[in-house]
Amino acid sequence: MSIIKSFSLLKDIKPYKQGWRIQVKLVNSWRQKINYGGDTLEMIFADENGVKIHCSARKTLIQRTQSRLRLGEWRLIDTFTVSHARGQFCPTDHTYKISITEYASITQSTFECDDEFLNFPSFEEIGNGTLKTHFLIDIIGQVTSLRDI
Repeated sequence: MSIIKSFSLLKDIKPYKQGWRIQVKLVNSWRQKINYGGDTLEMIFADENGVKIHCSARKTLIQRTQSRLRLGEWRLIDTFTVSHARGQFCPTDHTYKISITEYASITQSTFECDDEFLNFPSFEEIGNGTLKTHFLIDIIGQVTSLRDI
């Protein structure tokens, strides 16, 4: 007999509770060097509804985290912390961000969805300044000319 553990959608997670379990797809990741904390692994996760959240892993957890997460693959993650998203620029518009802890569990998920979860603003929104400038946006372009600046 198998026990199926439920998970929460990203729109529902809040910092006041511990023990969240989420099912997410890794849609982007990069390494970042910060003055006060060294290297970090920064990630963007999306849930099945396309809600995105920023996630960080500090230097001591980078290798362990990278070995369990692959771009475009779905995972179940539990035992992480949730805090308010802060800073001048936010990778997502989610109110909160999550941080991988040394106790985090990252396991494979059987869920399948090939959606890339990209949200493209219109050219008008980009050009007329109506977008909130502190959120990163998805954009695809084509180089039409390349020359020295």
